[in-house]
Amino acid sequence: MTFLEQFEQQWAPRLGPRRDTFRATFSYLLRRKPGGHLILETGCARQTDNWEGDGQSTYMFDRFAEAQGGDVYTVDINPASCDYARSIVGQRTRVFNEDSVPFLHRVGRELRAAGRQIDLLYLDSFDWDAANPVPSALHHLKELCAIAPALTPGTLVVVDDSFHALRGFRSGPENYVLLDDQGIAGKAMFVAQYFQQIGVPLAFDGYQCGWVLT
Repeated sequence: MTFLEQFEQQWAPRLGPRRDTFRATFSYLLRRKPGGHLILETGCARQTDNWEGDGQSTYMFDRFAEAQGGDVYTVDINPASCDYARSIVGQRTRVFNEDSVPFLHRVGRELRAAGRQIDLLYLDSFDWDAANPVPSALHHLKELCAIAPALTPGTLVVVDDSFHALRGFRSGPENYVLLDDQGIAGKAMFVAQYFQQIGVPLAFDGYQCGWVLT
């Protein structure tokens, strides 16, 4: 069974709104090269079988690395989350209990010195609050800035909990009228604005947004 076959059979039905964007993520990585991928993740899996709520990205990234011969670095500031993540991954995944911004800054320098390229940067470390969205969105922009010197053309950047903000009104019990799309909100709000300004096009969107660096 290939990794994508395993994804479709075992995990896709459980991923809810993240199903299509995780499929797009793994499909891109396999098109990029057959193996030896390096995945950097901020915010690790923290709860057993919470597929639709959190996505279980750490678990899937670890299985992808096992199948394709790659490596995963995941960082989280919460010790309990790190302990859980370590319990579900194998030897291909390293779990770091640190603040993600200084971690990415340091690891980026180490990777450049070693000549290693990052294939996927997955940002999901700061819970999004609809009533106060700026702290989370700003934190993920800081993460991108911290690792930016180590990113290369072809790196896929994916931000979780990100979506289009739509403005409209209710026209009936089950009907809505869309007035306009106000752009990407959620955790990627500032990341999306930055990429738009430097001319990096959106590769895919949904409940996660992805960009491929050029």
